[in-house]
Amino acid sequence: MENLHSTAAAGGGEAEIRSEVSSLKENCDTDPVFCFFVHEGEEDENEERSNKGSSGEDVSGNMSVNVSDELTKYPCQRQTETLIDRLQLQDKLQQKFSPEDFLQIRPPVTRHHVTSEKHLAHMFVRRLMTLDCRARYIPVRADSPEGTEPKPRPVTDIPEKDYSDWEVFLNTSVDTEQTRVHPMDVQMAVFHCSDSFLKQTMVTKLSQCQYALPLLVPDPVTMEMECPLWTFRQITKTWTATQIKDGSPIVTMKSVPVCKAQTPLVSFFRLGSLSVSKSQLMNALINDRHSTFFHRNCPGSTRSRHLMDGVAEIAWYCPAGKPTDAFRDCMAFCNLHGDALQIEKQRDILIKKSSINVFLVASLQKDEESRSLIAALFKSHKPLICLSDDDSCDALKTKKGKYKMGLKGRNQSDVSEELKKIIREVLSSLEESSVKPSFQLEALAELSGVRVDEKNISSVLQSYDEKWLEVLALKNKHDKSGLLLMKQTELQDLSHKLQSASFGLEHMFREMAHIYEAHRTTDGESRDADWCKYPELAAQLMISGHPVELMDGDAGHLPFTWISSLLEEVIQKLGDQRVFVLSVLDLQSSGKTSLLSSMFGLQPAVGAGRSTKGAFMQLLKVSEDMKTDVDYVLVVETEGLQASELDGNNTRYRDNELATFVIALGNVTLISIFGDNLLKIQDILQIVVQALMRMKKVQLSPRCVFVQDVPDVAAAEKNVDRKRRLQEHLDQMTKLAAEEELCDAERFSDVIEFDVQEDVKYCGQLWEGSPPMAAPNPAYSESLQEVKNTILSKASKSAGITLSQLRTKIQDLWNSLLSENFVFSFKNTLEVVMYRKLEVLARKQTSDLRSNMKTEDQLLSMTESGKHDEAGVSYLYQETN
Repeated sequence: MENLHSTAAAGGGEAEIRSEVSSLKENCDTDPVFCFFVHEGEEDENEERSNKGSSGEDVSGNMSVNVSDELTKYPCQRQTETLIDRLQLQDKLQQKFSPEDFLQIRPPVTRHHVTSEKHLAHMFVRRLMTLDCRARYIPVRADSPEGTEPKPRPVTDIPEKDYSDWEVFLNTSVDTEQTRVHPMDVQMAVFHCSDSFLKQTMVTKLSQCQYALPLLVPDPVTMEMECPLWTFRQITKTWTATQIKDGSPIVTMKSVPVCKAQTPLVSFFRLGSLSVSKSQLMNALINDRHSTFFHRNCPGSTRSRHLMDGVAEIAWYCPAGKPTDAFRDCMAFCNLHGDALQIEKQRDILIKKSSINVFLVASLQKDEESRSLIAALFKSHKPLICLSDDDSCDALKTKKGKYKMGLKGRNQSDVSEELKKIIREVLSSLEESSVKPSFQLEALAELSGVRVDEKNISSVLQSYDEKWLEVLALKNKHDKSGLLLMKQTELQDLSHKLQSASFGLEHMFREMAHIYEAHRTTDGESRDADWCKYPELAAQLMISGHPVELMDGDAGHLPFTWISSLLEEVIQKLGDQRVFVLSVLDLQSSGKTSLLSSMFGLQPAVGAGRSTKGAFMQLLKVSEDMKTDVDYVLVVETEGLQASELDGNNTRYRDNELATFVIALGNVTLISIFGDNLLKIQDILQIVVQALMRMKKVQLSPRCVFVQDVPDVAAAEKNVDRKRRLQEHLDQMTKLAAEEELCDAERFSDVIEFDVQEDVKYCGQLWEGSPPMAAPNPAYSESLQEVKNTILSKASKSAGITLSQLRTKIQDLWNSLLSENFVFSFKNTLEVVMYRKLEVLARKQTSDLRSNMKTEDQLLSMTESGKHDEAGVSYLYQETN
């Protein structure tokens, strides 16, 4: 018998499968292993179970699988239209949502916020954009008297004498004709109504929330299958792989764009209607503390769903390199929703691409179609795990790569542990074989017609990792030869190559700025040349919410001619709007990206796997329901200070200059402090304060808000002590800087507006659990909403500045920074003081030396003229005292 690819994928359909099953029945005696695989456990009789699928279609053996498209399309289309109408997304089927629709400053949303059904889709996206992992669980109120909530059927027309209270209680039912919208229907409805950019943003946010991602998506109208490969481009997975070599474990850290990752793929399928949840079982394999795949027991789940059947979702298990890891290397898990008997195209694709296929079947004895499909899979070379809902047998191996296990009456925890053992055993046998199967997302482009045109830096990352391990090994051996130096040089070259390979859209903007400024310098103003349109193009992207580079991160240069023209184009398109400038500052890897994402739903200014360099500005519209005088909020995001890849005085100069610039530019500067990193950023703040004291020509009124990541947000006593110490540190360094600059400031708030009681906020840990499989902590998102309230409160009390005033301020501030570059070379104010003391001492020593040199010249002259008696000891004593 041929394998499944020749049976199902070739399009033979049900007739060929039935013919093949008949052949199997006739020749069952020739293959006793398969007969045992199918008939084992027949004595365990099952309860009567409905053969209805999740969408209500009959999937019993009495009904043909290949139903006419015309018969199935109409009810599907009708259900979809009803769902879209309920969510009021009718106009978005043609005119899609874009990120601009959701990148707006709105009032914060609490976890208990109840919304109406017509606002459900918007609320889901807003909460997802802010990394709220509870975005799927939104309380909904009825929109109308009919509403969507189930209502008891009245029984008042029945005479009381005929019905006792007990009978009324028994016969009162609930009208479930129209129930709540299924949370996954909300997600998929928004997905279908979004443009490519918002789809990519949604998928990226779902990945950050550790949720499964849509891999194969049928169009709800045409039923054509789509693979949204481009939506995965911003996702990078990081894990720690463990290999056993010569009896010793070798641990390797890997960070690979998910589209490039080559991993085993384990796909799960359902045949018929089951008493257990396939998705819930998969969650137990990947992360038993988090619902990676939405399942029937999740809050808000309903019996009816319309957009999930036929959708294949994918998630990755990423080990942390610990003994508790379920698997030693990264693995992909795919979940095909719906009855796989009815979803042939997606089913066949996944079976072909998978390393292991796991089928959950209602019954192998009673369902002819399930039996025929499993028979075909049993004969194929692919490893197969069959989980039977009407069987209670323990896990058993019938032949190489073929396993069977019962689910009836079994504890799910025990089932998941046995399933993990089977998967590990199969993968171990596959690794020993000559052909090691692996799955790569980009390979699906051949099936879906998606064109791939992305630069591959994963090979450079792998080479860097291998070279780093070689250097470590030589260091551990205390190698003194030239080999260690050679390997370190090669590692440094790979580091430069890695940075060069990190090409993003910001580099294209930077080149446009260089070309524009060069032409403006040589050609003057011209409206006919193509380069004159560059600012307009950048302005359009900036208005749509895309970050634009303000300061060149590599050269530390602000191209003011380019920035001025860009802002002028923005003014022409929007008018001279009032903006509130919010600057964000932190040390490297202190959580600034997560902070901005949780507060405003912003994506990193640069692509996945790369750090921000320089400063970027992003324009966010203030929604109409916000009572404020400003029209936009301009978020200025900077690179992390004290970057490890930039060492030496040059880094110190860049950090001090950048920090001074963004603090002076912003109406409010948000300073993110991770743990106890206050002392590290204190040095930079000292230089900022001193620089602001020296920049008297520029009228500045900066403010600061500190956000500190602490383990226990609720520890009030500790927080009071933290605030006291922070205030003392800031005042002490200000006083020191004021003495140096002959300024009368005594407190930090004399230079930068700051209230320690109102402007210090604490947030919990970002992750709930241990990375890389940890999901965002809901408490983190909640605490940042308080920070957002503080920022919006300050914005509502501020008149902001106009865009034209902003342009002038940027120019004045940059010119002032260039003239005050002396102070930026120092670590802190104490270094400045010591330098100047040393400078005074050096001047005195130089003066004394010159005086002595003058005396020496006089002695020489006296000796040459024959006045030896006068050039004695007494003369020297007189001249030097």
